[in-house]
Amino acid sequence: TQTHPHIHDCITIWQGMRDTQLYSPAQPPLTTGRHRYSISDLISILSSFERGKGDAAMVIHHIITGFCWGYMLAMNFAYTFACVGCLCEFTTPLLAIRWFMALTHLKSHNLYIVNGLVILVGWWVLRIFIFVGFFGWKIFIFHSTGLLTLRDAPIVLVWAVASVLQVHWCQKLTKGFAKVVHASMQKSA
Repeated sequence: TQTHPHIHDCITIWQGMRDTQLYSPAQPPLTTGRHRYSISDLISILSSFERGKGDAAMVIHHIITGFCWGYMLAMNFAYTFACVGCLCEFTTPLLAIRWFMALTHLKSHNLYIVNGLVILVGWWVLRIFIFVGFFGWKIFIFHSTGLLTLRDAPIVLVWAVASVLQVHWCQKLTKGFAKVVHASMQKSA
């Protein structure tokens, strides 16, 4: 039987985080699926690209993600990195729901605020603490012990660019959530 990709990611993420190697061999079904997801998501973004707020950053994000998945497939390594990257995608469906709620003028609904809180907490935990922090620490440790090789350079570069984007988006999410909560409190007062 096939499991949903995110369920498979949950099962395998802990092994990846416990690895004593920064980059263990890739699992083709996981990385192949994520590569396809990244490309299809990029195509959907490009089809509705309007040069609006954040569109360019989304295109950059998906191009480097597609490159990263392709590189991991070609080189058959970086499974730990892939698992953590996949785990970060748990916030994506919540962002889609938020976008649909905004389009249908449901920003004043309590579910919009709850969804925003779950996105914010998920973003801080998955994308900032785990992806940026945990991997930054892991890369630093491996660099300081001389275990990083030239083969790792593209992955480290992708991590650095993705980390900048994650922090940028987190800052925007945090400000946006504070603004929504403030407006909600003003309405109820």
